[in-house]
Amino acid sequence: MVKKKILIIDDDVLLLSIAKLALGEKFSVTTVSSGLDAIEILAEKSFDLVLLDHQMPILDGFGTIKAIRQFWPNQPVVFCSSTVSRENLEAFSSAGAQGAICKPSNIAHLPELVSTFL
Repeated sequence: MVKKKILIIDDDVLLLSIAKLALGEKFSVTTVSSGLDAIEILAEKSFDLVLLDHQMPILDGFGTIKAIRQFWPNQPVVFCSSTVSRENLEAFSSAGAQGAICKPSNIAHLPELVSTFL
C-alpha cells in the first residue's frame, strides 16, 4: 500500500522531528521549517495534505496558504496552532484551510487526527 504524502511546515524544528516520528509509520512525511521552503518543495512534489503552522517568521501561515491557493488551489491544507479559538477557526477557513489541529496535540493521537483530513 502506498503511503499518503504529508508536508509539515513549522519553524519549531523539535516539533517537526516529533511529528515526523509520530506520523512516519503511517504516512510519508516531509518537513520544512518555513513557508518559503514549503513553496519551493510544493513546486517540485505533490502532497496529499499540508499541515501548516500559522505563526512563523518571515512568511506566516496566512501568507503561505495564500501562495499555496494561488498556485495549487486544490491542495488540502490544515492549520496547526496552539490557539484554536473560534476567531482563528473562522480566519483559517476564510484563508482556504480544510480545518485546524491544536498543538501541542497528544502525539499518540496525531496519526488519527491527520487521517480525518485525508
